[in-house]
Amino acid sequence: MDLDKKYRFAKVAIVVLCLACVGLLVGLARSSDEKAATVPEFVPEFKDLDSFSRSLAKQLEAQRREAFRMFDRFFGDEFFRDQAKPFKEMERLHQELMERMEESFRHYFDRHWDDWFDSRFTQGGLRLERKNTGDAYVYRFTIPDAKEQKLDVEVSERWISIKGEFIQQLERKDSRGRVTARQEQRQTVAQSFSIPGDADYQRADISQKDGEIVVRIPRRATT
Repeated sequence: MDLDKKYRFAKVAIVVLCLACVGLLVGLARSSDEKAATVPEFVPEFKDLDSFSRSLAKQLEAQRREAFRMFDRFFGDEFFRDQAKPFKEMERLHQELMERMEESFRHYFDRHWDDWFDSRFTQGGLRLERKNTGDAYVYRFTIPDAKEQKLDVEVSERWISIKGEFIQQLERKDSRGRVTARQEQRQTVAQSFSIPGDADYQRADISQKDGEIVVRIPRRATT
């Protein structure tokens, strides 16, 4: 397939994927509106908050699964086989899809895209494990597959703040487990995590080693 044909195919595929995403979201929204319209205003649709929460969670998960299936079909083996730099092309297509979508749908699409991309190609960025040892609170931060990281860590009266950047390796494997694409991606992080009120933040100990950050904050003595 020559470059002109590939380019035309990519443009058509963008439009098809965009229309499919919009159609999915519109259909789900329309379905929700129709269901709501059939329920008399004075009759509650759910018995309590728990039943509403469970129903809402199921609907959102169904949307998520359908979006994942669409992304998997479009960005399959053929896409990675035909692209010299597939991950860069994916980001370009992502931005073009966002531009083509109605503003009201962009948030939902972007959220599903991020969840799908992290589940398929990365290990999810910054991870946190908390532990209460009785005399102290221990926070352990890791970034899987990070080759290089430059992070600043600060502990204040209420927060642990982490800012900086890291390089993470992205890989794509086929159904046989063979790596078909690999790329290094520079990412930034700026996150804050709350700490308990009895944490003695002024005595916090911070250590960084082998891609891991450990913050130990003693607990104040209670009288």
